[in-house]
Amino acid sequence: MVFYSSSVFASAGVSNPIAATILTGVVNLGCTFVASALMDAKGRKTLLLLSHGGMAGCLVVMLGMSVLAGWLPGVGVGVGVGVYVWHVFCLKNVMS
Repeated sequence: MVFYSSSVFASAGVSNPIAATILTGVVNLGCTFVASALMDAKGRKTLLLLSHGGMAGCLVVMLGMSVLAGWLPGVGVGVGVGVYVWHVFCLKNVMS
């Protein structure tokens, strides 16, 4: 995903896709350092539980936004494996 992020940002209409790619890399690097420190301090299990809890919370927000917008197909994508399939499909289209 990182290798094609400039193309993805450009397709999404970002005015400066290279700056967005650099910012994404900086955030990813920063999160890696934070995760390493947390892993040493709290252990892998705690870090994984926090990570999965955060992802679950985001899925609940996506579900709520889908329902509030009246977009019920978003419910299936937001809470199922459809996210993975959609992600792979988009990457395949971006790479070709």
